[in-house]
Amino acid sequence: MSDPNPAREANGTHRVFSNPWVFGGTVFVATTALVLGVLHLTDRVDLSDRGHDDVAALQRPRPVTLRGALTESEQRTMDIYRRASRSVVHVTTERDESLGGPVVGSADRPGSGSGFIWNDRGYIVTNAHVVVGSTRGFVSLSNGTRWEAELVGLATAWDLAVLQIKAPRDHLPAIDVGTSHDLSVGQSVYAIGNPFGLDQTLTSGVVSGLHRHIRSRRGVDILGVIQTDAAINPGNSGGPLLDSSGNLIGINTAIHIESETSMGVGFAVPVEIINNEVPRIIREGFQDWPELGMVLAPDMCSRELLRKSRSEEEDIEFGVVVIEVAIGGPAHQADVRSMSSQGSQRLYIGDVIVGVDGQPVASRDDVDAVIDRKRPGDEIVFDLRRKGERVQACLRLAARGSL
Repeated sequence: MSDPNPAREANGTHRVFSNPWVFGGTVFVATTALVLGVLHLTDRVDLSDRGHDDVAALQRPRPVTLRGALTESEQRTMDIYRRASRSVVHVTTERDESLGGPVVGSADRPGSGSGFIWNDRGYIVTNAHVVVGSTRGFVSLSNGTRWEAELVGLATAWDLAVLQIKAPRDHLPAIDVGTSHDLSVGQSVYAIGNPFGLDQTLTSGVVSGLHRHIRSRRGVDILGVIQTDAAINPGNSGGPLLDSSGNLIGINTAIHIESETSMGVGFAVPVEIINNEVPRIIREGFQDWPELGMVLAPDMCSRELLRKSRSEEEDIEFGVVVIEVAIGGPAHQADVRSMSSQGSQRLYIGDVIVGVDGQPVASRDDVDAVIDRKRPGDEIVFDLRRKGERVQACLRLAARGSL
């Protein structure tokens, strides 16, 4: 009988491959693997042949390349931080849980913000929204000490608050006060604060804009604000904005988006306002914001109304139109006239403000700039145009909320 397995040889062995191409391929693969294995072994042998010193060197960290000399710009920034950071503080607040609701100006309890030392009597300047609504406040100094703070007073119109702590005078290096009226867009600025509770944080940028107009968290319009792209995040509120000499030029107050994370648009109230308001707060405490008792038209609306009126009754090229007068308020008592209507087709301009306390007026900002320097009870004289005639109205300012 013939062998059923054709691959079996007569001597009882099998032919593993009957196809010569398969056999050749197998030989090639085996040879390649053998060569690579030999090379690998050779590498390891060569490594061991390099000597004991070389092997030890490969197992140690790389040598360090020394840093070159710091640039003049770096040295200046470091010097600004060293000098100014001593005067920057971390403000934290607590609120009675039974009162409900978060501390105004903070995302959670306790509230957190920044501030700076005004003088060695323990007066600390911060934002009003950092402390309003809290029941207790604490100030942590750069030396690591923590002190309970007393609220001295507020200027909510500028989002300013003054606290006082009873720390030794040698713990209280006052910040250097500069100027902001001579700033230019593009100047370098620096912010120091406690973003997200990370104390003594430095960021830098430039002056991005001047004379901005923002609305504070208390709903009050703030004029003349400095815009910067220095990173300002939650927790920076109340910290100083510094110039390239390390002098205070503003207090960081707000960021310009609802999510409250830095997007390169931050704002600071100018130092001139701080330098005027802080001594007044120390002297008088809480500030009542003055109220005119009238509503003024937006500038674009005033210009359009005045453009239409020129061809009809009078030629007024600038001024602010009075839209509404509150009954019983200062403007009403001074006989200031608002706009009126006749039927549904016709609007008549009443009074147009063309001057305040002898200064010409061309916009609402011009009016606000005068009011900002006043207090409830002060008198103010308005120059008005009324039906082609020039009249004056003397108002005694009321406290906001008293109308």
